[in-house]
Amino acid sequence: MFADEIGDIENFRPLTYDVLMDHNLSISVENHIPFAFNNVIADAYTDEQLTNELKSILIIRNDETRREDYELDKYIKRVFYTFIACLVALPLPICDLHYAYTDTSCIPETIHTRYMILNMKLYLLLCGYTVIIALIVNILSVIFNLHSIHNTLLRCNDITRPAGVLLHVYGATIFWGYLDTRHSCNNQVYAYLLISITMKVVGNIISNGHYLRVKFK
Repeated sequence: MFADEIGDIENFRPLTYDVLMDHNLSISVENHIPFAFNNVIADAYTDEQLTNELKSILIIRNDETRREDYELDKYIKRVFYTFIACLVALPLPICDLHYAYTDTSCIPETIHTRYMILNMKLYLLLCGYTVIIALIVNILSVIFNLHSIHNTLLRCNDITRPAGVLLHVYGATIFWGYLDTRHSCNNQVYAYLLISITMKVVGNIISNGHYLRVKFK
């Protein structure tokens, strides 16, 4: 008998999906009767016990399936929203790098002041490459579920945010302090610098304001 093959009935383990598979058993859901292969019959269980055990197995497996479906749905949404955010953010760093490498009117100009050397090309290169690298790392961390990298990026906020503020103050100083008054940029470059630096400064102020409110709330 089935009980004799697997041990003393007093030590008989509950009927689970694994037990059924271990002993090549299948169960008729309609009649709650165990059918056996290899001449093994599970007579250690009454029909009522089999029915209850089967119901519990089905409930557990349905819960696991729903949880897996929920995690998959959450993963797909996270990847989708990340790609959308990256597509929205990507044009600005690409344009930064384009003008940094192609403009010859005012961006390559180096301005020597009493306290520092100012160069718009350096500012645009830093902005462009920093944002592109951050976007690539963020996309990879989301796609491959690299939570450690994502959490590391979040923990670096206390360092990267002040650095971003200083970088945009540097760019704004070059543009409004020198390039805007000298009128050395051509119209297309001037319009781009005006719009992009304004967007970066305003966006940085809003982002940091929200971050500080959340952190010290």
